[in-house]
Amino acid sequence: MANQNVGRRIRMLREEKGMSQKEAAEALEMPRSTYVHYEDGSNEPKISVLIKISAYYDISVDWLIGNDGQKNSS
Repeated sequence: MANQNVGRRIRMLREEKGMSQKEAAEALEMPRSTYVHYEDGSNEPKISVLIKISAYYDISVDWLIGNDGQKNSS
């Protein structure tokens, strides 16, 4: 999985909700610094984190990691 692509998608989702990085990190129960590293692509989220992010933003994990899945999980 390409970290930068995942990070871009995470950032896009956060911005669509009009949230700051701090707000998103708090909602996902993680340190802001960890969230920032996911967004900038310097760290790759573990599958458990990808699932948590996908559930929070109501999107599919496949879409989040750049597979040809649909954006919405439903």
